[in-house]
Amino acid sequence: MSKSIRRSENGRRAIQIWNTLMRPYAAKCGAKAKSTGEPCKRLAMANGRCCLHGDRTPKGDNWHKTRWP
Repeated sequence: MSKSIRRSENGRRAIQIWNTLMRPYAAKCGAKAKSTGEPCKRLAMANGRCCLHGDRTPKGDNWHKTRWP
C-alpha cells in the first residue's frame, strides 16, 4: 500500500471514531428554528452558537457586501 493511501485511511478512521464517540457529547448550538421550533443541532463555537447563528452581523452602509478577513 502506498503512503498516501494509508494516510487517507488513517484520517478517515480518525474522523469516524470522533463522529461516533465524541460528537454526540459536543456542545450544540441550540438556536431556535423559526420553521420548526426545534433547536439547531450543529456544533457550537466558543460563543455557544454555530457559525450560522453566532457570527457578527455587518453594520453600516455596506452591510450586504461580503467581508473577507
